[in-house]
Amino acid sequence: MHKINYPEDIEGFKEEYYSLISEKFENEKIQDLDNLIIRIDGDWSFKKLLTATFSELISFSELFGNNKNLDDKNHINREFIKNYDAVEKYNKLTKEQKKQSNRVEKKYRYTELRNEIVAFLREKDVNIKSCFYCNIEYVNNFEETFSFKNEEEFLNDAPEVFLKNSDLPDIIVNKIIEDRSKGYLTFKEFLFSKEQIKKIEKYCIDNQNEILKVYNEHYALDHVIGKAEHPYLSLSIFNLVPCCSSCNSKFKHTKEFKIDAILTKIIPSSEQYALNDLIEFRLKDLQDFLSKKDKNDLTVELTNLKRKGKENDSIDKYLSIFKLKGRYESHKEKADDIIKKRENYSETQINEMSKLLSISSNQIKKDIFGKECFETNNEPFEKYKQDIAKQIGLFLLSNDSSKCKGN
Repeated sequence: MHKINYPEDIEGFKEEYYSLISEKFENEKIQDLDNLIIRIDGDWSFKKLLTATFSELISFSELFGNNKNLDDKNHINREFIKNYDAVEKYNKLTKEQKKQSNRVEKKYRYTELRNEIVAFLREKDVNIKSCFYCNIEYVNNFEETFSFKNEEEFLNDAPEVFLKNSDLPDIIVNKIIEDRSKGYLTFKEFLFSKEQIKKIEKYCIDNQNEILKVYNEHYALDHVIGKAEHPYLSLSIFNLVPCCSSCNSKFKHTKEFKIDAILTKIIPSSEQYALNDLIEFRLKDLQDFLSKKDKNDLTVELTNLKRKGKENDSIDKYLSIFKLKGRYESHKEKADDIIKKRENYSETQINEMSKLLSISSNQIKKDIFGKECFETNNEPFEKYKQDIAKQIGLFLLSNDSSKCKGN
């Protein structure tokens, strides 16, 4: 429920992202893709496919869907699915043949590039703190340090994310992860080949006793326009939204948004994002609650401000997909806390505290109620708290005359 704040130099951001992804494709393949994509629309290219704005991606998905040349479309999709031919072969089997065969799942290029995309977003300081879909859960990056004294410590204790980002071959990394399930093992019990042992020993000699930084993230990257039906958009940077695992896997999962122009106002990666102006958390029967002082009597309704038309339907579906009304209902103690603090700290009392402590009234309000009530920095529950604060008359002073010199 926040727009993703990409770097101000958005063109530079796009150029660097294209460089990152395009180097994973052979030049000949990029030329082939350019030729195929141009036949869908003359203004498009492989580069534009990776870096187009979200509204442009919506337009291209419509052009792609309406194009009648299935061969061209299949050839484009083939470059984004590593085992495309095997998947197609499986899909052509009869029901009986499929029962006797192992199911063939699509292996997307995105999967092997995901960690690099995550690292790119981190390096570009994209402000990822709370889930962009729900604004409930933290999904921020975090850093941890790790060191080891010998091969045995490395094999048993190195964080998995560190193993995957090391210079060791995938076959060694995968074997380490697999063998760890057996419990704490000695170096010999890992049963590596002689060549693999040499590589591990060299790696450990080069890195032992070093303080190594490990970057972690605990967010999913959701494909707004689903990669199952639209693999050609699976690497498009503005089709990817950092979100919590609940929104991605539990609630949205295989559900898909309706792909239309209205979606550009709802999706956080869109340059036209306006969802925060289209919904509101509303206090219901506030005076009745204040007279009873029982949290169970407090009602906060998540309201769709567009009551008619297609926008209304799309917003309702968004709220429904992520179960936002029910999820926020279980957090109404946050509204209760703000309301009760407001009762205890009137403007007069805050001004008196300001004079006594030589701290501005605005700073005291932030300290008492939390800066999330007044500032937008993608902290969890910002939209919720700010809507509640406005309805109970809790604002920062535009000209804080109580502010003392030096503060």
